[in-house]
Amino acid sequence: MTDTEMIPWDELFPGSLNADSIGEGNTIIVTITSLRKEPVSEIGPGRKPTGKKVIENVMRFEDYSDWWVMNKTNKDLIGKCLGTDTKLWKGRKIALTSIKTGFFGGALAIRVSGGEGMSKPIVTRLDVSQSKSIDWTLTPIETKPKPTATTKPPDTRTTAEKIASGEKHLGPDVTAEVRAAYGAKLDADPADWGEDTQQGYLVALMKRAKGA
Repeated sequence: MTDTEMIPWDELFPGSLNADSIGEGNTIIVTITSLRKEPVSEIGPGRKPTGKKVIENVMRFEDYSDWWVMNKTNKDLIGKCLGTDTKLWKGRKIALTSIKTGFFGGALAIRVSGGEGMSKPIVTRLDVSQSKSIDWTLTPIETKPKPTATTKPPDTRTTAEKIASGEKHLGPDVTAEVRAAYGAKLDADPADWGEDTQQGYLVALMKRAKGA
């Protein structure tokens, strides 16, 4: 077999996210958008394509255009991070780490290393070869809290105080309070302002109150 018969790792699944592109020891954070059964090219012995299609669990992400084939090992790891209800995975973040394994001649492999919404780290066993397993820590992914709307404190000023400060938007049904506060100083009658009695009266009172 010549070198030309060996497919480069990056070309095994064109368009797929792979451990080599992440780099050994590096971690990326991705946001899950979908998980579907999709046909992908089958790779046979010697990393040669068989020309057939096989159905795999394909995950896609908001942050990357590349798709990712989720194997059983990573399915179990995501389940520990996000729970086993896959409907709740959409929109949540997971960490993908590239590690060196003893599989396929020491090839790099992607392993899930954390998830969004975890309450605490989880230590589990991870097979890295046919005969070796290691402690593998799944770490919570910290997300920035969404800004919360601030509640404006109630305005405890009286209507008279609002008028004296020049405020014009006092709301309905305040004519009586205005007259009670300024009646001794102002000689205006709501009836003199036609149909728009309250609004016109309040405007007049505001102007006069500031100079009274």
